[in-house]
Amino acid sequence: MGFWDMTRRSFLRMSGVLGFGAVLSPAAASAEIAFGNVQEKDGRYKLSQTRFTMGTFVQFTLYDSSLDRAQQAVGRAVEEMHRLCEIFDRHKDGTELSHLNSAGVLRGASPELGALAQEAGRIYGQTGGAFDASVLPVVSYLSSHAAPSGRMHVDRKELAEALSLVDGSAVQIKGRDIQFAKSGMALTFDGIGKGYIVDRAADVLQREGVESFMINAGGDIRVEGDHVWHIAVEDPHGQGKFPTELALKSGAIATSGGYEQAYDETGKIHHVVNPSSGLSPVQALSVSVCAPTVMEADALATASFVMGPKRGTNFVNSLAGREGFILTGEDVPVQTSGWSGKTFRS
Repeated sequence: MGFWDMTRRSFLRMSGVLGFGAVLSPAAASAEIAFGNVQEKDGRYKLSQTRFTMGTFVQFTLYDSSLDRAQQAVGRAVEEMHRLCEIFDRHKDGTELSHLNSAGVLRGASPELGALAQEAGRIYGQTGGAFDASVLPVVSYLSSHAAPSGRMHVDRKELAEALSLVDGSAVQIKGRDIQFAKSGMALTFDGIGKGYIVDRAADVLQREGVESFMINAGGDIRVEGDHVWHIAVEDPHGQGKFPTELALKSGAIATSGGYEQAYDETGKIHHVVNPSSGLSPVQALSVSVCAPTVMEADALATASFVMGPKRGTNFVNSLAGREGFILTGEDVPVQTSGWSGKTFRS
């Protein structure tokens, strides 16, 4: 399907104070969908466009006094997203990441891949290994044995072999060279790469002088400017309920949850994996984190999901300027001290 599965973390819903809704129909599969241009009372234009990239629908909403500038900025942001996908896509032959995973070494990596690998290593250390981009061997094992309509059988010996290849500290970066210390290791940036790309697209919009904007990439959201966006996190059960809402003026929000990509009918084995055990955490249904960037919010949400509600909440609480909301397996909401009732500004 592309860089990431289209359903990944798709349960965030966003609506702006002027009535924009971020819910898209899956049937709208064209490469670009323009929702129209609306001139607001303050003389600014509101531009809403949707593009399909990274295996998901990416919604752009911009407020700017120049419609031409807004349109050109979206086009350049999408070009940057496409360019980065050609570096980070682990499913596609010929990308830098697929070469690294196949050969175990990459000489002369692009600055972008090097930066992302460095960030993955930093967050690996910050989270005590709860976030580990080297978990791909376990994810690959589980996905290859998936039984969506039945119960999945996990061979403990085979799982242990895959788990032996998971070690974020064994990713060696020297200058522009990246190498694995263990043969058979492989990286997945699924929990950090999409956020990095959204952040780079946001950089483009800011460089182009866009006054206020929102980017919503399948639920990973980045906003900047003077507009206040109201965001609701939907019930993971898909019943149209919203267990929490917040106002976001600058920064990002991302959500991690395992139910969207379950590997068997029980839902207890899914794409979010504890790097220490190789098993899927089940203490939480979803974890949402606000942070200055989507990349960080995405990675911290995954790590907090792995940590569990109590430890995950305490961890996010310990980080200045970061907030989190966790819905436990019993549908009990747990949130950090600064989450509720405040406008979050990174």
